[in-house]
Amino acid sequence: LLLLLLAAPDGLKENWWYDLAVYTWWGKFLFRKLMDNPGPLFTLASALHSIGLLNDSLHRFVHYHLDDAARRQKVYLVWNTLRDFSTDRKLFARLINERSIRTHLWLGRYDRVIKEETGRRFVSLLPKGELHIIEAGHRMFGEVLINELKKALV
Repeated sequence: LLLLLLAAPDGLKENWWYDLAVYTWWGKFLFRKLMDNPGPLFTLASALHSIGLLNDSLHRFVHYHLDDAARRQKVYLVWNTLRDFSTDRKLFARLINERSIRTHLWLGRYDRVIKEETGRRFVSLLPKGELHIIEAGHRMFGEVLINELKKALV
């Protein structure tokens, strides 16, 4: 493998809320309870938003994804499935470097899952790594990313 292309890879995420919800026994318990009955979470989210401790984007995320039972179930399943995709970033970087693999990492400028700084720290571990920031959020798949991938393959 001479080239590795990574687009918003969830294994690089750093989010203590997420880690709490899927890795600790009490976080898992609370997460399940709030997915079954999200009322207290909506109240908390609205209170934090009103005093400026929860940004507009996360406030909309809470209401959009958790307002409906089917969407809540999807969030619960996705978060619990993706917990197995966590990566030891230093080990991953060491393996890439041992094989001298040229690596491109694309992140969305508006991504709230994988922050640009997380990408910068990871790419700093890779002598043959390049970070690309595109005008997108976490769900970046589309024409902009396709054009970026084409450039990397040339």
